[in-house]
Amino acid sequence: MSQTVNTTNKHTEKKVHPYQIIMFFLLFALSSIFAIFTISQLVTNIGKSFPDFKIPLIFHANTIIILLCSYVIHQAKNAFENENEIDYKRAISITFGLGWTFLILQSIGFWELFNSGITVSNNLNGSYLYIISAAHALHVIAGLIPLGITLYNIRQRKKNLIKSVVFSSDPVNKVKVRLLAVYWHFVDALWLYLYLFFWLIILLF
Repeated sequence: MSQTVNTTNKHTEKKVHPYQIIMFFLLFALSSIFAIFTISQLVTNIGKSFPDFKIPLIFHANTIIILLCSYVIHQAKNAFENENEIDYKRAISITFGLGWTFLILQSIGFWELFNSGITVSNNLNGSYLYIISAAHALHVIAGLIPLGITLYNIRQRKKNLIKSVVFSSDPVNKVKVRLLAVYWHFVDALWLYLYLFFWLIILLF
């Protein structure tokens, strides 16, 4: 009987779940939006001269933090698949904390940018930096919501051992955890792309 259940679970995992299709189209749409933003900024700069702007120093630290998020969420996925609840909770908690740290430092970066005299109205490249970075921050917030829900559910499952066992063995839950990791990898890769793009703008124009 147990062998039949395991075979069924493996068969279910191999199928493309509707959640995966939704995630694919979501990430494709988000990639298109940010591609439009960056291409628009690049085209706007061609043949024109705008006041100089610098990337806030805090954004450099944020790049390291966001890369750490990607690493830790990957560890969370591995811990879940190995049914290691303790390491899973720890990794999810660390990712949650790093995500909030990223947002706090991002706010400090905006303040640093504003204090340097760069606003949305007086510097076109600065306005792109504000808008694109703020849009990315919203996607970080969107990723923090399921992380918070996950932490709450982990605490609830600790009260019921049966629920904990059923949750970790359910193939649908495995898909959800993998997609959560995929989303955070996307957000992290997106920030790295934007960070390098802003440097490109500075170097070229």
